[in-house]
Amino acid sequence: LMFEVNAPEAPADETPKAREPKGIVFVIDRSGSMGGGRLELVKQTIIDMLPRLGQDDYLSVVTFDNHARVELPLTQIKDAKLAELRATIGNISTGGSTNLETGYRHGLAEAAKAPAGVESTIVLLSDGQANDGTTDPVLLGQLAAAATEHLVTTSTLGIGEGYDETILDAMSISGTGNHFAAYRLEE
Repeated sequence: LMFEVNAPEAPADETPKAREPKGIVFVIDRSGSMGGGRLELVKQTIIDMLPRLGQDDYLSVVTFDNHARVELPLTQIKDAKLAELRATIGNISTGGSTNLETGYRHGLAEAAKAPAGVESTIVLLSDGQANDGTTDPVLLGQLAAAATEHLVTTSTLGIGEGYDETILDAMSISGTGNHFAAYRLEE
């Protein structure tokens, strides 16, 4: 038995749909293990993405090794100086150990600055080799789950072959986000 169904073509809607402003907080691992081109890939990816953001969107950039640093406080794109932001991102360099927890907590603090009703996404870019602070995937997942109550989702991008999928996957699942991997620099 073969059954074939053809749906009628949907009418074209020529009216552009306005998209609600979105907050994006990049939390970038700048620990020593992100050397060998990994950090360069992350920086170039973020720089390439900047023109795709809407003028009403919000952006923040947080970096971490054993300490976290807010490179760009949560700022509406129309108020950001993109040339300065590109230079700031380009100047990020590798450092010490990997305290993923402190970087993530700083990212959460930036996401909390979004105006009422603006949903935010934390995008954590790391090799997941946490070796300082809380390193338990369950506890980090619980932290991400708690953030969803404040309209903050967490997505993760594992960088490089041998990245620790356990922590990054736990955070993205609990944070109702997505988990992606870029094993090789060409990806």
